Amino acid sequence: MSSDAYFENEVTRNPYHLKTWFQFIASKREASTVTRYAIYERALKKLPRSYKLWKAYLSEVSDRLKGKSISDKRFMGLKNIFERALVHMNKMPVIWYVLYILEYIYI
Repeated sequence: MSSDAYFENEVTRNPYHLKTWFQFIASKREASTVTRYAIYERALKKLPRSYKLWKAYLSEVSDRLKGKSISDKRFMGLKNIFERALVHMNKMPVIWYVLYILEYIYI
């Protein structure tokens, strides 16, 4: 059984197991960003209140944009992910968004 088939089976069998989603993402470390982001999105549909999942997704997307121009259209995508995280993680400090603004707009 291939790695993809194994993880697809595991996340289908137990879609609320965070560790399995992270293992699936880790198994795709050499895959395209589109593939990795799609897995994050699938995981977040099942676990929308997972701080660890949002944090990992936001970190990965923002790390890929470091050094890019703020006019890059991918920053709008990052902004949208941050806003979705804040909707689902409304108990978490809004400082996430403030840090994003400071890191990418004013530096």
